[in-house]
Amino acid sequence: MRVIDPQAFWALLAGMKVCMLITRDGAALQARSMAPNVDADREEMRLGRRRWRTPLRVAAFP
Repeated sequence: MRVIDPQAFWALLAGMKVCMLITRDGAALQARSMAPNVDADREEMRLGRRRWRTPLRVAAFP
């Protein structure tokens, strides 16, 4: 298993402007665009809702 430098991980996250949160509701998947708020000093990432985009159903399980 490869060890990842924690500082490199937080630097990578800090450069991201948008991420996708995908949840499962029964047989359907729902994707929501989120805005990551990264605080490397506290080692936490909070996700905020992007207001300009509505949830999108992307797939359904058989």
